[in-house]
Amino acid sequence: MGLIRGMQGGVTLIELMVTVAVLSILLTVGVPSLTRFVEASRIDAAERQIIAAVKLARSEAVAKQRQITICPLSGSGSSCGKNWADGMLIYENRVAPAEFQQDKDERVKIYDYSSDLAVTINRNRLSFNAFGRTGTTATISIDPSTQDPCNIKVDCVQLAIASSGRIRRK
Repeated sequence: MGLIRGMQGGVTLIELMVTVAVLSILLTVGVPSLTRFVEASRIDAAERQIIAAVKLARSEAVAKQRQITICPLSGSGSSCGKNWADGMLIYENRVAPAEFQQDKDERVKIYDYSSDLAVTINRNRLSFNAFGRTGTTATISIDPSTQDPCNIKVDCVQLAIASSGRIRRK
């Protein structure tokens, strides 16, 4: 169908205002859902990475018949630090003290979370013996916020490591 001569095609101001109103309602509803989805994806990725790190350390300890230790990664990424949120360093203990010694211990793998999640473990380090056992239990908490404690948040993930070395979600 053609236009009548002299008339121009386009949208009216009312049509444009209705479109903008509908779009703003959809964005108001959709953006918080998207934010929660992205946050849940970050937590899930960190959880999978931590589980992989623990399983790797345990299997390396059994395969090499040596003590394998996981410690928090330092800010420089080359040694053990104090903050688990920076990542994890897995190394083979070749000398008696459990402290990482760059010139004597062998790095097995470094895990860097690359996100601003709060990761806490109730141990300074985790060591697996030649049987894949830790000899102690540990709890790992992954929280999207550093302000609120994990035990009162719904979106927090907690992992438990048994003395047998097995890791599971709480």
